[in-house]
Amino acid sequence: MGCRTLKVVVHGLAAASWALSSHLVQVALRYDVPGLDLVQVKVSLAPGARGPWHYHPGPAIIVVKRGTFKLTQDKKDCPTEEYSAGSVVVEEGFHIHQPSNPGSEETEIYTLFVIAPEPALDQIITEPKACKM
Repeated sequence: MGCRTLKVVVHGLAAASWALSSHLVQVALRYDVPGLDLVQVKVSLAPGARGPWHYHPGPAIIVVKRGTFKLTQDKKDCPTEEYSAGSVVVEEGFHIHQPSNPGSEETEIYTLFVIAPEPALDQIITEPKACKM
């Protein structure tokens, strides 16, 4: 299994896989597995950062290394869940959600995406379908 490293730094809204806020940093490792992509991403969210509504074309496993990570679901009543350092979260694929950092310190997460080769890691949604905030 091969591995190649990609480094992306995003300041403000940009055409990158995640453009959540200033101070967003991603470091991705993509593992070459026949018929499957395993992509590991490190994301740092500044205090108060809120990402775009989006979904992933496959499941994602999120490990919260530090800070507080909040996920808002695109469902009736906009259910949210907050995860503290040490938490592990499994997101289903094709599930619309919005990430954010509600805390006063930077949040650092590591996400492992399991996807078919080639699609973008994030599919940005201009407006949620059910959750109107």
